[in-house]
Amino acid sequence: MLAIAKRAIVVEQQRASALMPTLQSIAAASPFIGLFGTVWGIMDAFLRIGVEKSASLPVVAPAIGEALIATAFGLVAAIPATIAYNYVDKRISDLLEELDASAGAWARWFIPDSADAFADRKAADSYPGYGRR
Repeated sequence: MLAIAKRAIVVEQQRASALMPTLQSIAAASPFIGLFGTVWGIMDAFLRIGVEKSASLPVVAPAIGEALIATAFGLVAAIPATIAYNYVDKRISDLLEELDASAGAWARWFIPDSADAFADRKAADSYPGYGRR
């Protein structure tokens, strides 16, 4: 019976963890996507400086603004995804610990261990009053 309880715990762990790799990928990749946008915007600013032959604010401001927006979008995706991942991971760990701790008790409650059941029956046959509560 304990094997059945362990299998049920594994099934629940798989169900609970199904979307965790996606959340982890978002949390890990978003800052790099934002960084790529930042680099792209700065390169665009340098290209505009080369074309205009001027580093004035009207020339570089649009590209730098786009770079900062890309950085912000990366952080807006990464920070909540990281917080959500840590929260869900902790909840899954707590759930699995509770299931694991109670699996043995539930298994013993519904189906007693066969060796103990036979030993109790033999002792009850040999000694009247043994095992009665």
